[in-house]
Amino acid sequence: KEPFEQVGGNITIEKPDYDFCFVYFLSDYGSFGDFNGKKLTVSDFLKQYPDFFFEVTDELYGYNSVFYSGYLDLPGGKNWVEFSVSIYHLGDIIYETEQ
Repeated sequence: KEPFEQVGGNITIEKPDYDFCFVYFLSDYGSFGDFNGKKLTVSDFLKQYPDFFFEVTDELYGYNSVFYSGYLDLPGGKNWVEFSVSIYHLGDIIYETEQ
């Protein structure tokens, strides 16, 4: 409800099917125009970037699938990167808020 305050917390997605989970690096700061993107499996992403911060700006839910988009901040990174995560899962989605 208004004023739509941000609530801190964690999301747990149970039983992801890692064969169908991907991350997409898009443009720095969400810039328009041409850019070179990058697609990784979630497993490879987590191996390469074990420590990161991801701010969700949009979320979509479908049958056993979740798609989050927003901005990624990597330790030592200079720019926020527009970033998306596509996750296919067979379990529940659990929301734990700090409040």
